[in-house]
Amino acid sequence: MKQLILHSLVLFICVFGYSQTTIKSFYFDRNQSVPTIYSQNQLILFKEKFEKNEISILKVYAYTDSIGSTRYNDSLAKKRLEFISHQLSIGNNSAIPKVAQGLNRIYDAQSYLNWRRVDVYYENIIPVSTQSNPIDTSTSPKIEPEPIARDTNHHKILASLDNATPYILNVEFFEGTANLDEKSLKEIHNLANFLVKNSGAHILIRGHVCCGKNMRMSKKRAKRVYKELIKLGIEKSRLDFIGMSNKEPLVTPELNDSDRQRNRRVDIKFTGM
Repeated sequence: MKQLILHSLVLFICVFGYSQTTIKSFYFDRNQSVPTIYSQNQLILFKEKFEKNEISILKVYAYTDSIGSTRYNDSLAKKRLEFISHQLSIGNNSAIPKVAQGLNRIYDAQSYLNWRRVDVYYENIIPVSTQSNPIDTSTSPKIEPEPIARDTNHHKILASLDNATPYILNVEFFEGTANLDEKSLKEIHNLANFLVKNSGAHILIRGHVCCGKNMRMSKKRAKRVYKELIKLGIEKSRLDFIGMSNKEPLVTPELNDSDRQRNRRVDIKFTGM
């Protein structure tokens, strides 16, 4: 029996691998046990990944701000925890640890507003090749860049250039990551289309974050856009990227999830045309 369990475990490890732990946060308005509209939409997308076995949930923590009594905040944190757990179908019957932290802080946040949230700790499940022999790249077909989308925002980009203001890309990142969704990739295709038609254009790609200083993440987000443009055939010599951390927020203070999403962005500046 032990040998069978061990064999199954080895087989599982060969088929799937796990990435590092990531935190997905769902935010709440004051005194509310139901997340903001934006976070509800994010929860739907997160649940789809969980149901498709693309992620593994490790634990869930719920918090509140420091307004109100300890008893009230403990109760509110529990309600928030129950809401998220119910939506993800990881209720009392699940072995996943779920803790209503309330006023207990496991790390520092820039503002008490940022504590109106539930944190879900998870790992991405990444399929791992089971082939033992290396792939012979000499006979592998070349991967052509994806076709550039036809629908563009060229007039908006040109307006930004004329006014000497940064052009904000319509891209969204999952919180705490440099991962993009399909809509965001389409926007990068549009930018690549513009650069193809304007071969003299050179740009600086700038990454921004919300919720506190994080130069490393802002640079990773700018670099992700940089790499996508190179995949689409744009020359490296025409591109540069930089992380801005949270030095240039569009909204301050960040009072809700919508404010944080606006600040969590990538924009471009023209360095030559």
